[in-house]
Amino acid sequence: EPNFGYAFVQWEDMEGNVLGTNQEYTFLMPKNDVEVVARFVEANNVYFSVWNDYGTLEATVNGVEIFSGNAVANGSTVVFTAIPDEGYMVGAWYLNSDLISDFTDLTLVVEDLSESINVGVEFVEIPEGYHLVTYSVLGGNGTLTATVDEDAIASGEAVEEGSDVVFTAEPTEGYRVKAWTLNGALVDDLTEETFTVEGIDENIHVTVEFEWIPVFYTVTFSVVEAGGTPNGT
Repeated sequence: EPNFGYAFVQWEDMEGNVLGTNQEYTFLMPKNDVEVVARFVEANNVYFSVWNDYGTLEATVNGVEIFSGNAVANGSTVVFTAIPDEGYMVGAWYLNSDLISDFTDLTLVVEDLSESINVGVEFVEIPEGYHLVTYSVLGGNGTLTATVDEDAIASGEAVEEGSDVVFTAEPTEGYRVKAWTLNGALVDDLTEETFTVEGIDENIHVTVEFEWIPVFYTVTFSVVEAGGTPNGT
């Protein structure tokens, strides 16, 4: 159990090998003496909440969910994800009670944590005549952006009805677009890096998935001296 101002990181053996990352660690006792080390680091507390109703707020560190008030190791990256109720969107984010100007994305990232923080999110109704646009990458290996009339929009932004929304996928080197989905349905026969939803008339959620590009090599072989026939499989 960490003392105040510290966070548990992992269990290690005397050689520094990681044995586990849960605070409770169980192992089968061998027939020799064993020394196990609990590794703690300096930490700060992370608090977060929804400032009104109409949605929820979650947070993760290294992909592991944390709860408001948890101690988090210094230097960590904390990812906050807002989940608005139907008909609502993010209206504002707050960090230590200060408004984060011009930022209404569904995700807020706090990098290199160096102090205790308190994050809040506020939801508002989607304006009449507008629709929510959300988008994400499945499985990593690239990025996804969106524009309306060549102006970038963030995931979670409301777009005026009738607008054309252009999504652009940018795969990591060595990868390509595998598939697009629109509101959970596969977009047939589309593996281009651009996908356009024309005349938006409802809330939409778009995803893109990337795949590794196979690399093929040509193998040649020959007989140096007579007396046999080469075979390859």
